[in-house]
Amino acid sequence: ASDLDLDKYCALLEFVRDYAHYDNAGEPYGIPLSEAGVTLDPSMDDPIESKYMFDWDAYKAQYPLAPDASREKLEIANSQTFAWYMNLLV
Repeated sequence: ASDLDLDKYCALLEFVRDYAHYDNAGEPYGIPLSEAGVTLDPSMDDPIESKYMFDWDAYKAQYPLAPDASREKLEIANSQTFAWYMNLLV
């Protein structure tokens, strides 16, 4: 808290309050994909490889005391988070 410049923080919050308003919030934008003639590319179904995707083996190597019972929970959490990020792009 001692590193925080309250004047800059207040100015930022006022800016967000004043300009983070959209008249068309929640309304669709542009042409829906189905009407734009978009076709699916089967090669896009290949597994995604990214350093941000959860890899249990790498995680277990870094944290050897992690219980195996936590694997499913971590994979689900990562999958949901990644899906959320991907939906931001749509």
